[in-house]
Amino acid sequence: MDRNPFIPNLDADRPIPPSIILIFGSLVTGLALAGFALLFL
Repeated sequence: MDRNPFIPNLDADRPIPPSIILIFGSLVTGLALAGFALLFL
């Protein structure tokens, strides 16, 4: 099974900083909104 280096390990020693979660969430949301806009407009 191929490991995606951009997705952090859930069983890593240190927890994921909330800022990274917020950045990735905003990026994914922006990309999804842009994709839907391109599809429907």
